Amino acid sequence: MKGKFVTAVVVAVLFSTGAGAQEADQVAEGFFGGPLFEYGVANVYDSTRAASRLDVYYSFVYDILQFVKKENGHYGARYEISAILKTKGRQYADFKTETGTVTVTDYPETNSRVRRVQGKLSFWPAPGKYKLELRLTDGESQKSLRREKKVLVRDFGKPGVHLSDVLFGDSTFCADPTTAFPILSKRYTDPDKGFRAVLQVVGVPETTAVHVKWSVRSGSGEQIWAEGETCRGLRHFCLDLGSRARKPGRYTLQVEAKSAEGRAKLKARFSVAWGEAFVDTSDLDLILKAMRYIANKQDIERMEMASPSMRRQLYEDWWKARDPDPSTPENELRQEFFRRLDFANRYFSVPEMNIEGWETDRGRIYIIYGPPTHVEREPAEMNEASYETWYYSHLHRRFVFVDKSGTGLYELVKSD
Repeated sequence: MKGKFVTAVVVAVLFSTGAGAQEADQVAEGFFGGPLFEYGVANVYDSTRAASRLDVYYSFVYDILQFVKKENGHYGARYEISAILKTKGRQYADFKTETGTVTVTDYPETNSRVRRVQGKLSFWPAPGKYKLELRLTDGESQKSLRREKKVLVRDFGKPGVHLSDVLFGDSTFCADPTTAFPILSKRYTDPDKGFRAVLQVVGVPETTAVHVKWSVRSGSGEQIWAEGETCRGLRHFCLDLGSRARKPGRYTLQVEAKSAEGRAKLKARFSVAWGEAFVDTSDLDLILKAMRYIANKQDIERMEMASPSMRRQLYEDWWKARDPDPSTPENELRQEFFRRLDFANRYFSVPEMNIEGWETDRGRIYIIYGPPTHVEREPAEMNEASYETWYYSHLHRRFVFVDKSGTGLYELVKSD
């Protein structure tokens, strides 16, 4: 009787869908809350000045600004973005700021979480360790958002071999990285636009032969691509990741450059989420972790402790025993589970924190209960947490999530 009871509970949970969107492609972009303010920092070699350059990229949604109505019926907002560079002893090293305006014709656009302002501030500091403070201030309310990050500025003039930071972009990014805007999330979502990684290799002196090797490894550590090349002096590399990393999941790009003068290494993480599947169904370790939401602890532990071959068999048997209609070739229950898992990874992932969607509170609730009947969001405000409330009218349930950090990581704070 216990097994039948568990089966009934699992089926009820996975098929308890609301009246909300049933498929990922039916959900309007920006329907669920994401990061309000994104930024990225890249240390590169500026050949025009023969110096190290620190580029600070920023991007924020319209909804975070306070708009006022103009005489012509349009709506306008003002903002100031500033970056302060401090030494290790917290002494000011440099300061950059710029102001801007945003004008829209319709009021709904003022609350858009899809349309964004983006730009770049650049520094040419002396090599060393710094603390970067990035501040976004609304021109009307004078409220501010602040981010801090430790940064290392390399000495590209020192004898040896040096690597710049890696920037990720689409297929047009390699044509002119100085004017293109990178993908700050480091997340590959559109195969039609491609996915590239751009970096510099600097050999000093220029006549030094530098042997460069790069490789891409999956989240499980499997090497899926490795190549190399020999160069001299300054060399820009544009690596086609989109044709190599095809399966959804997390990846690591590793680059090593060696010369007679020295060696340099770096690692850069990125993720892939595109197509009909956003989850690698062959990654059983990951799938079992997500199944903890809908399966009992004993079943999961039994599968995790088994040998690889036995683990797969126990996994298949678990789903077979819960197939709602054995007369069909598909297991509708498992299909629904993977659909929700895919949806969670597409809409609730937080690349900045290396967190996949299924690992978040919103992902967990979505996998268990399905799409909410209705979603309410509080208007975004500077320096205040963003709220998102999910209603399941057919279940008489409500879940309240709060993005305390402004990164898009919404945490469950209330359920009733």
